[in-house]
Amino acid sequence: MGGIMFFILLIGFVWVLLCIILLSKIWGMTNDIRVIKNVLLTIPDKLNTTNKIISSNDETTSNLEPEQGQDIEEGDLVVNIETGEELTVAQIFPDGDVACKPQGFGLRKLVRRTNLKKINE
Repeated sequence: MGGIMFFILLIGFVWVLLCIILLSKIWGMTNDIRVIKNVLLTIPDKLNTTNKIISSNDETTSNLEPEQGQDIEEGDLVVNIETGEELTVAQIFPDGDVACKPQGFGLRKLVRRTNLKKINE
């Protein structure tokens, strides 16, 4: 009878330990969700600004040098200079930000146009 009780206590102790670990993991993930939520909430604001017509002498587009991402278009394959990650350009915003999709699965990322380099195919 004592062996069965020890076995049940051991299983109970492992169960409680695993529950505590799971709780800490879920608690840590809530911080990641806040970051993702903040990024996703800024993208619609950027989408609303693209409906405006941009003149060719607009300061936000004319202050970029050609080698700093001026030749990037939607659908191009680019590399983020800071991280080395390969991305596909999904949308270009007038203020110099670019919404990019990672290769494979992942969320869109906002990257400054000057931090991107076009990959020659």
